[in-house]
Amino acid sequence: MDLIEALKKFKDSEGEDFLAQAEIDLSNFQPEYRKFSIKKPNGSYRKIAAPNEDTKEILRALNELMQEDWFVSQELLTDVYSFQRGKNTKMNAQHHVKKDVVLKLDLKDYFESITLDHLESAKLWPKSLEGFISRVCFLDGTLPQGAPTSPTIANWVVGGIILPIVYQALYNYKILNVDVTAYADDITLSGGNDLAEFYFDILDYVEKESGFKFNRKKSKWIKRNNKQEICGIVCNEKTNISKEKINQCRGLIHKSKVLSLVGDEDALIKNDQKIRGLYNYIVGIAPKKAQKIMEYRNKKYNEWNLNYLKAGS
Repeated sequence: MDLIEALKKFKDSEGEDFLAQAEIDLSNFQPEYRKFSIKKPNGSYRKIAAPNEDTKEILRALNELMQEDWFVSQELLTDVYSFQRGKNTKMNAQHHVKKDVVLKLDLKDYFESITLDHLESAKLWPKSLEGFISRVCFLDGTLPQGAPTSPTIANWVVGGIILPIVYQALYNYKILNVDVTAYADDITLSGGNDLAEFYFDILDYVEKESGFKFNRKKSKWIKRNNKQEICGIVCNEKTNISKEKINQCRGLIHKSKVLSLVGDEDALIKNDQKIRGLYNYIVGIAPKKAQKIMEYRNKKYNEWNLNYLKAGS
């Protein structure tokens, strides 16, 4: 039985297949990653560790296993909406509609801050796979940004370690009727005006107790008379797509004209893939606006004789 097959048997048996457990053997497997950096818009660099094909195949199979309801306690994922089946950014934002104050906390160095110590202390995974996960899913003691399993493990840490400390902070400062959710490195709290009053106290307490740090430049509180936006979704009165996302999509559509004039067909196709990716994102939040965007795209493509790039193709 090879490693992929053993993981599948363990998944299908909901962790009860002891033969599969015995066959999950890493003695002949060494995970390999390629490290590089990508420059971010603010000038800093994001460190990426991309697994090679053999490692990626095993990580994908392991991630499928990790997504099973029985694999970890689902209670710790109740308020976490990222990288899970049946959950999305819109569901995350719906908790914060029509609130006096929205408090946004941005975790700094999200994956790099998560270490083996966090997972071992919280005991979030089945003990039978503890050695396997720690060896395959971590690189130099932290989560590699680029591994298929990293977002799933990060969810466990946010839901099982960070959010309970957020709830404790709210209890300590007697702040009531607060909704708390997390989407990747964005933790959102919403409620009354006392959230703004205790903003720095909450940040300081969570940092001290969890060991994680927040990006103070991105973390902020927003009152209802300003645009309350969470992960690109405006939530003042209802969940809606931001004008910036619409304008971004329209800008990409007009970029297609420029690329067609210079004859760069490969770049044109990639640009159109970005348009359709944004369309798919918008359609889950504001279907009518998404439809108008696609109609605008098709109209302009017809004007520019780009008819071979059909909608949805």
